[in-house]
Amino acid sequence: MKSNIKLILLVLVCLTQFSCQNDDRKTNNENQTSIIGEWLRSDYLVDTSTEYKLFFYEDNANGLITEQLTTQAGIISSANPFTWTLNEAELIITEQNGTETITSVQFLENGNLILENFSTLEFIRQ
Repeated sequence: MKSNIKLILLVLVCLTQFSCQNDDRKTNNENQTSIIGEWLRSDYLVDTSTEYKLFFYEDNANGLITEQLTTQAGIISSANPFTWTLNEAELIITEQNGTETITSVQFLENGNLILENFSTLEFIRQ
């Protein structure tokens, strides 16, 4: 009788463990293919004095482009709001001055983002 109870408990623990692992994988895959969030352009890895970021906000498809340059004289920064729409793999970014950029969206295996007509560099999720 005791061995049957132990066997049942062991099976339940194993099933619970395997079901949790599948949920975690699904969440990671969804995060890798979502544009929502903060993205740092990869040139920061080479030159830490320049920081170029894209912020894609979930609410109202708003976003922000920030650029920060650190010099001996101090820090120079800018923040430019934009709106965006995403139709499957096509992203349309409309800056506040009316400039519109249409680009493809590609996620690499490492989770980085490629916006072909926007930048030649990769963007890294922050």
